Amino acid sequence: MIDPFDRPKPGPMSFDGGDTVILCEGFDECAVLRRLCGDWKRPPKIGICQDEKSQASELKGLAIQIRKHGVALLGLVFDAENDRNARIAEIKKWLRGAGFKPPKAPLQVERSSLGDTVVRTAYLINPHDEERGAIETYFLPQVRRAQRWPCIQRLLTCYDKQEPTDVLKEKLIVRTFIAHKNGRNTGLNAAFNANILSCDDDSFEPVRRFLSLLREASPVEQGGKRTKRR
Repeated sequence: MIDPFDRPKPGPMSFDGGDTVILCEGFDECAVLRRLCGDWKRPPKIGICQDEKSQASELKGLAIQIRKHGVALLGLVFDAENDRNARIAEIKKWLRGAGFKPPKAPLQVERSSLGDTVVRTAYLINPHDEERGAIETYFLPQVRRAQRWPCIQRLLTCYDKQEPTDVLKEKLIVRTFIAHKNGRNTGLNAAFNANILSCDDDSFEPVRRFLSLLREASPVEQGGKRTKRR
C-alpha cells in the first residue's frame, strides 16, 4: 500500500503496532477520508494499492504487515460503480483470500486472528445503501445548490445523447463543477484546498459512521494497548 499524499513521489507505507490502516480505491477516496479524521490521536494510515490491478494481492501483502507489526484495524473503501452487490462480493472474496473474516455487511466490524495479532476489519461502499454510484455521489447536493448548476444541466442535455451510465454522469457533474474554478486539476483534494467543495454535507454521514466505527474499535484511540490473541 502506498501513501498518495507522499510528495514528490508516493512511496510504500510503514506500519506500527495499534495502527488503523485504510485501503482506498483511489486518491479521491483517500482525500475525503483524510479530511474527516483530522481529530484522531493517531490518524489512520490511508493509502491505495501499489498494484492497482490486484487488490487481492494487496490485501495478502497487508495481512503479512498486520501480523508483523500488530496493526489493529483494517478498513476498505471502494465505489459501488454500477453494481453494489457485485462489489460487496468482490471485497469479501479479497478478504477471505488474505485470511480475514469478512464483515457480514458494510459498516460492521469483524474480528480476525492473524498469528498473535487480533485485527478488526470493516468496509464502506460509496455511496452507502445505493445500488450504484461512486465517491462523487456525495458531492451532488453541493453542486445542485450552486449557481453553476443550470449551466451543468445544459451540458448534461448534450451528454445524454451519448447514453452514459448514471455513474458516469455523476462523475461528469462533479468534475465539471470543479473545473469551472480549477481547470488545471479536477481532483477532490485540489477542490478541498481551493474551497470549491467540502465534506461538511449530511450526505457524508456514512463516511463519518465508517470512521467512527474504526475509531471506537481502535485501542490507541480509546487509550488502551493493541489487542493480542488469547
